[in-house]
Amino acid sequence: MRSRGLGFSMIELITVLIVLAILAALALPKLNTVGDFRATAFRDSVAGGLRFAQKTATSHRRVVCATLTPVKLTLTIASNGGIGAACDTPLALPNGAASVDSADTAGVTLAGMPVALFFQPDGRITTDAAGAVNAAAVAASVNGQPIALEGSTGYVK
Repeated sequence: MRSRGLGFSMIELITVLIVLAILAALALPKLNTVGDFRATAFRDSVAGGLRFAQKTATSHRRVVCATLTPVKLTLTIASNGGIGAACDTPLALPNGAASVDSADTAGVTLAGMPVALFFQPDGRITTDAAGAVNAAAVAASVNGQPIALEGSTGYVK
């Protein structure tokens, strides 16, 4: 009788290596999601800031202006009430920050959003301070992750 060794055969070793290669090919792309997390965080912060602007406009009965750049959202509020009033006072976000900024998230940018949005006291989102032109369904994105606005209803998603 021939005794068998305690090792593995060459076929078993190659099979294990093939299985590991397949798992690595599937798992490695999933591990490189730090940029996606940053983009999601910035997108959520911008959407939250826009929701805050809309809620503040209706609760304070003042026009709130949102100034957008590819990397920053800044809010100001009108010190005088009524539609068409000029936004002249900085509006701090709930966390106390002056703006939503993607400076710490290199490569994350906001695209497709108008440069300025005006949140009216009646809840609408317009593209002019006087409130004459409702913002149409605006679809912006942060690295491919969408932000949707509906001007006539003030909906921000």
